[in-house]
Amino acid sequence: MASKSFKAEYALIEKYKKLYSEKYGSVPNINKYKEKWAASSLIEDYGQEHVFDCLEFYFRTAKIEHPISWFFFNFDQLSDSMLSQRRDEQLRAERQKRTRIIAKEYLNGI
Repeated sequence: MASKSFKAEYALIEKYKKLYSEKYGSVPNINKYKEKWAASSLIEDYGQEHVFDCLEFYFRTAKIEHPISWFFFNFDQLSDSMLSQRRDEQLRAERQKRTRIIAKEYLNGI
């Protein structure tokens, strides 16, 4: 059996530690060996870029203390919420654009 390189998984854990440190001013105590398996599963199922995006979204939520275990166990809900928010932002932008066009036409007498 070939050994797997866990570069992406460790990068995710380091990104978590960085975001946590920036938000709370202290370094979280994490067992990297244990957490790499959960990170590996998420990256395998969802892709590295999506998981990293969700991690950044997670730290913008109002969750208290942002535990890494909560991120891993509730990733599907967090991902759905992030994607829903992105769709909502796109719809709002499209509606604002259409409203500006309608207002412009009204003001120009068209």
